[in-house]
Amino acid sequence: MKKIISIGLIVLCLGLGGFVLMQKREKNIFDEMYQEEQTAIKSNQKIGFAAVPQIEQQSYKDVGPDFPILRSYKKQYLPENIDSVTVSFDFETKEIGFSLSKELTDSLILNVSYHYYVQKKELIEKVRIVQSQLNSDGNYPEDIENPKKVTDYLEKYKISITDLKEETDKVFNQLIVSDWLNVNQSNYSLDDLGDVKYIQASIFE
Repeated sequence: MKKIISIGLIVLCLGLGGFVLMQKREKNIFDEMYQEEQTAIKSNQKIGFAAVPQIEQQSYKDVGPDFPILRSYKKQYLPENIDSVTVSFDFETKEIGFSLSKELTDSLILNVSYHYYVQKKELIEKVRIVQSQLNSDGNYPEDIENPKKVTDYLEKYKISITDLKEETDKVFNQLIVSDWLNVNQSNYSLDDLGDVKYIQASIFE
């Protein structure tokens, strides 16, 4: 009887130890997103972004553990003036990417992205102009990331930097993060994302 009780206590302690370890490892909401997505892929469960009804659902049950994941919002749920919202996971580099895009012309796309690096606990914001028309050599031109050049494009297409910042912050928080929180249990909230270093795009400084 004592042996059975001892085994039971060991199993309980191991379970609690694993739970505490997971809690310590998840320092912020993005760590939770990363862990949930890993679990969703491994177990084919409807958790994480796989449980968000506004997102196009794809099956990843047959892919390898390091296969990059891309989840896209359905068109009918996109905010006005936003043409694409995606969430990507790279388990090899331990990174989450959040991407918001709006078309300026048939060949120019304004993209605001947020890259979360699990190991560094950093969320880095970037603004760029994507040139989607092939060059004469059959390759795409390099993205324009220089802040001065990006600002010139914004001025050309009459886009206020202040308005762009407000719009993209709202989409990131009220759409992506909020939708995830609505269907997943979390230790964090919109008011408390946890221990994460946010590095703002220089164009907004």
